Amino acid sequence: KGHGRNGASAYEGAQKVCVPHPCYKTGDRCPLCPKGKLYPFWEPGVEVRMVGKAPLEATVYGLEKLRCHLCGKIFTAPVPEEAGQDKYDETAGAMMALLKYGSGLPFNRLEKLQESLGVPLPASTQWEMAEKTADKIYPAYDELIRQAAQGNLFYHDDTLMKILANLKKIEAGDETSRKGSFTTGVLAVAEKHRIALFFTG
Repeated sequence: KGHGRNGASAYEGAQKVCVPHPCYKTGDRCPLCPKGKLYPFWEPGVEVRMVGKAPLEATVYGLEKLRCHLCGKIFTAPVPEEAGQDKYDETAGAMMALLKYGSGLPFNRLEKLQESLGVPLPASTQWEMAEKTADKIYPAYDELIRQAAQGNLFYHDDTLMKILANLKKIEAGDETSRKGSFTTGVLAVAEKHRIALFFTG
C-alpha cells in the first residue's frame, strides 16, 4: 500500500477483452493428471496494456463511387450506420468541455496537440462544440441551481483575472473597456449531497 501503482480493478473505463485459452476449454481432461477435468477458475489472469492516442480521434470513411460509362450517373456508397449523422458526436463535445473546464487545458493548447497528432481541431471549433453541448444540459444546470438554493450552508470564492489588452485601452483614456473577468465558485451543502457551481463574467 502506498507504492503509487494501480491494480487492474482501478481501470474502470478501460475496454475489457476476454481471452480464451488457445489449447484447452472447459470439460477437457487435465494434461498433467489422467482423471482430472478442467473447469473455469473464478478469477481470471489480468494484464493491462495502455496505448497513446489523441484526446479526440477521427475516422475518415472513403465512400466508393461507381460511374456508368454510358449515362455518366455516379453511385456513391452510403455512410455506415455506426458513423452517425454528424461530424462531431455528443462524446466529442463533452470531451472538449471536460478538457477545458474540468482539466484546465486551453482550447489553443488542445488545438496544437491535436494538430501534432494528425487530427486537427481548431480552437474556434472547440468553443462552438462546447457551447452546443452546454446548451443541451441547461435544464439540468437550472435544476442544480434550484437545489443549491435550498442548501443549508454556502461557500463562495471569487477569482479575478485582469485583461491586459483592456488595461492598455483604459490607460489610453477608454473608460468603457472592462478591466478584467472573474469566476465565482459556489459550493452549496444540502442534506444529502454537495453542489458546486461556477459563474464567469
